[in-house]
Amino acid sequence: MNCTPSLSTKNRFTPLACNAELENESSLVHVEGEMVLDVPDSILPKHKRCPKWEKRLPSRYVIASVPGERSLQLSVEIQTTDTGQRLQIFALLDCGATGLFINSTLVREKGLTTRTLQRPIPVYNVDGSPNEAGSITEVVDLVLQFKDHSERVVLAVTNLGKQDIILGLTWLREHNPEVDWKTGEVKMSRCSQHCRTCFLEEKQRKKGVKRKEEKLRVCRAGPMPEADVEIKELGDVPDRAMII
Repeated sequence: MNCTPSLSTKNRFTPLACNAELENESSLVHVEGEMVLDVPDSILPKHKRCPKWEKRLPSRYVIASVPGERSLQLSVEIQTTDTGQRLQIFALLDCGATGLFINSTLVREKGLTTRTLQRPIPVYNVDGSPNEAGSITEVVDLVLQFKDHSERVVLAVTNLGKQDIILGLTWLREHNPEVDWKTGEVKMSRCSQHCRTCFLEEKQRKKGVKRKEEKLRVCRAGPMPEADVEIKELGDVPDRAMII
């Protein structure tokens, strides 16, 4: 007499279930004639989607370990977007770096609010080696003001040593300022149209030009002004030959 229990599925490679498993059939579901374990959704790993602002960040950063010849110190003001706190600090304008950075020490000392990234962004030195500070895991949302120019920026938080903020090559390409590397003078005179402050300044300038053109058009469309002195007839004008 054959005492072998019958298979619960037609698949001969399916292992036999023990009595304890057969008793607890609530955790099993039938899929196409086979019994599989029903795992709760809470146990399955979930991949969080990156928000839109994080997708706009670069896939990698490059930072210089020390300031080079193509770097300048700028006096800037930053303002937090949540509390309105203002800080007057120095920013390093550096062509050897890509992106915008803020010192993690400054963030902790001033209690600036940070945002945690879903995916860390790697940081490399200019020679291609990984930066010793590690990947970027959080950023700070601030308003950056330099002279009459202001904009909202997202700064990557990392260890910058003695520097508070670094404005890299991507910032230079975006605003294309006039930089005198000898005198250290920087003029924000060639910003693109999406720069809010510079856009308003350009709009005011165009309005002034338009007003001048309108005044000139009205002046040309009106009657000719009368001369103060009446022109004499040609016969009344003495002959030059008679003038002694």
